[in-house]
Formats: sequence, C-alpha cells, structure tokens
Amino acid sequence: NVYEATDVMCLEPYGGPLQDVQWSPFKPCILATVGSNGHLYLYDLLQENYITPVVDIDVCPGKPVYSVKFNSVLKEYIATGD
Repeated sequence: NVYEATDVMCLEPYGGPLQDVQWSPFKPCILATVGSNGHLYLYDLLQENYITPVVDIDVCPGKPVYSVKFNSVLKEYIATGD
C-alpha cells in the first residue's frame, strides 16, 4: 500500500525520550535535539552514519533538558533550557 505510514528516520541516541528538536537556520542538514538525560545532540544528515550524533554534550548533568534553539544571528551559539 503506497499510503502506508513508515518512518523516514529514527533518532535514538539513548534509551529515553527526546524533548525538543530544531533544524539549523544556517545548514539545513544539521539538527539539534535535547533529551531527558540532560544531553544536547547534534546530527549532520550528510554524514555517512547520520543516525549517530556528531556532537553529544552533557549540558545539564542529571537533569532533563526540555528545549533547544539555534541563535539566528551567531551560528556558533545554541541555547538549551531545563
């Protein structure tokens, strides 16, 4: 059936839920996610192994992170919130 729903991609950097996802406003192949484990993950979909994060930072050890936002002016900055 051509109308059957299927996953295009599944990102599971760890065993818990991801809380937020945002695409980079500068590079459309980059996305950031944050999880309930306190980590920020960056993915580059142009990499051969694109389902593995290219960056994994424990931004809030032992506490969940609920939001992520790229800075719309300075591409070097990403904000996270718990």
